[in-house]
Amino acid sequence: MIIYTCITNGYDVPEGHYIDPDVRYVLLHDGSVSVPDGWEGIDVRDTFKCDQPVRQSLYPKINPHKFFDKGENTVWIDGGYRITKYYVDFCREQFRQGDFTRLLHLEKCTFYEEMMEGFMCQYFTFDDAIAATKTYAEAGMNFKKYGSILCTSIWRTINDNTIAFDELWWKYFDMHYNMVDQISFDLSMQLNNYYARVITDRDSVGILGHGNKVNRRGPRPKYGIKGQQSRELELVQEMYKYVKLHPKFYYKRDFTYLMKRHGVI
Repeated sequence: MIIYTCITNGYDVPEGHYIDPDVRYVLLHDGSVSVPDGWEGIDVRDTFKCDQPVRQSLYPKINPHKFFDKGENTVWIDGGYRITKYYVDFCREQFRQGDFTRLLHLEKCTFYEEMMEGFMCQYFTFDDAIAATKTYAEAGMNFKKYGSILCTSIWRTINDNTIAFDELWWKYFDMHYNMVDQISFDLSMQLNNYYARVITDRDSVGILGHGNKVNRRGPRPKYGIKGQQSRELELVQEMYKYVKLHPKFYYKRDFTYLMKRHGVI
């Protein structure tokens, strides 16, 4: 089993992880962090050159087949989380049950709510959100069936099915890379008709959740505009032209606590 992550621009601190001698730990990086003991370092720039650190770090997350071989069991973990023995044992169990497993978002978001979380926290602009929504609609996304994805950790055996999924995931993520990667993940599942097994209880994983992001060094880059939150309802109504689901029933979240957490208010 391979547990891997990618840290670019010195965004996370790779330390304090439980090291299992039967697991291959791989840290992909851009030279901005030191590779800790027990980890194999791979410079992501040798495979994917990019001057945008977030996009560069997401390339191996989405495309493990570019770095590992067919038949290998790969576990992606976001760099901000500290690996425990419980987590390693939990990961082994997932491959006894299938070749592709993902997490359910704790909030069980609708498509509107997933998009608006990023907008309200200022990670992308009004125009970015509309352009991406239009792309997803034209690709044939069923917005009503949006699966509320959480991509903090992903379990995949590299095979023809997961490679096809990854390639489509990257295609739609790369078109609008400022968007959250969860949405293009869901779109790829729909278009491939290849669905991941779902873990509904995030707490069962053992280390996930905001409070356990112990290795985070700084905030994510924001590409939005200060004060854009005043256009919240305008954006939802504009998205409705493509989503065709009435916001009265599909947009109910209050993002105040997230805006505080992400330093917007």
